[in-house]
Amino acid sequence: EPLFIAASKEIWISQMSTNKVHIFSADTLEFKESILLPGRWTKVLTLDPGRRVVYASNWASQSISVIDVATRTVTGQLPTGGVPRGMLVTPDGKYMYAAQFAGGKDDTDGRGRLLKLELPGGKLLGTFGAPGSKRHLAFASKPGRVFLSDMAHARVEVYESDKELPAVRVFEKPNTIVLSADERTLYVS
Repeated sequence: EPLFIAASKEIWISQMSTNKVHIFSADTLEFKESILLPGRWTKVLTLDPGRRVVYASNWASQSISVIDVATRTVTGQLPTGGVPRGMLVTPDGKYMYAAQFAGGKDDTDGRGRLLKLELPGGKLLGTFGAPGSKRHLAFASKPGRVFLSDMAHARVEVYESDKELPAVRVFEKPNTIVLSADERTLYVS
């Protein structure tokens, strides 16, 4: 999955089967380098612009790798106690929300939850919502809402100040979600 980093004009792409992140120039698409991660089956990439790190969710090792953008080195691993997928860092940089696709050793158990982690250390502060197969996250700055797709229950969950609001029913197996720039429309694949 790709991640565009505007400050360095780079495209970072995860490759699950090799546990690597590949870096390309956004201007020329020229290959720059690859980073081997300690996690297995790397999936989603998320930028923390304040700390200049990229978080990479690792399906099989049930962890999130922390990669320093400048040095291209892995500086840590955050355990998730289940299969992590999408992540988002709050605008103030204090917290990360992570979508848990599965909640235990079985990577398809349908017991995933929304995790809230304290940054930078990754201390688990709470889990939210009914068990399901959580996939992707989006954040609306006004009024500070977190949107979370749940593939198992064909819905998008909505949270505000860590309180669950009524979910929005969508078609089967909602996956990636993206909020429009004006934050008025949520696109659900």
